[in-house]
Amino acid sequence: MLDTLLFLSIIAAFSGICAGILAGLFGIGGGVIIVPALFHLFQAVGCSAQTAIAMAIASSLCCILPTSLASLRAHYRLGNLDVRRLQYSIIPLVLGAITGSLAVAHYAGLWLNWVFAGLLLFVAAFTAYRLLGKAKGLDKETERESHGANLLISIALYLIALLSALAGVGGGALGGPLLMALGYSAHKAVGTAAGFGFAIALPAVLNILLFADTPADAPRGSIALVNLPACLLLAVCSSFAAPYGAKLGRALPAKILGFSLVGLLALLSLRMFIAA
Repeated sequence: MLDTLLFLSIIAAFSGICAGILAGLFGIGGGVIIVPALFHLFQAVGCSAQTAIAMAIASSLCCILPTSLASLRAHYRLGNLDVRRLQYSIIPLVLGAITGSLAVAHYAGLWLNWVFAGLLLFVAAFTAYRLLGKAKGLDKETERESHGANLLISIALYLIALLSALAGVGGGALGGPLLMALGYSAHKAVGTAAGFGFAIALPAVLNILLFADTPADAPRGSIALVNLPACLLLAVCSSFAAPYGAKLGRALPAKILGFSLVGLLALLSLRMFIAA
């Protein structure tokens, strides 16, 4: 048992470093990297595929809590947070997160792999679309004056939170593209989407901790579907490594960086489709 815990700790620390570097390098949420890493890690220590994907998603959401809160505070200080938009978004985001996390808690299965892989493919396609210069946002004033669009935006936010909770990722993966489509600058979209991440992760994690059972084959140190040692190591190591990834990213041409991200997301998506 001690050997298993040591192995899990070493691999979780290494995965956290990789997730931090890639998150800093590409500006993506760590969940995109953490979920596949934990999925294979939990299988390596004896979990079934069904247990592994459920615990990977729940543990990833737990890791998102401190990182999204820190990101939210930083973007607020930089003026990249649309507080009004975030306030209006809270209710649909929380409702979507609750729905998604209840599905993870009670109906976990390999279908979650398909949700995660499909989300990665969407982000890869959207990123490639922007890199090719074809993505154009709506005029900001038009969005503000179109009160009839508010219901559609709320529905979109609910679905974003639902899918994010099902996939174990922050709100940036889907929230960022939505905000840019509404005319937000990239910086403003990223900053506001950081708030989406916290609003999704908090109710989702609480829901899972309260209503999910701990699987019989869960690794030691697990509460419900959250593995605490893995979460702690991932959060610490990814926070340590992210600045180094950001420095590396600044040294690379934007086009090379962007298409490298598209390739990474496509490979991760393919790997998760195969695992399903």
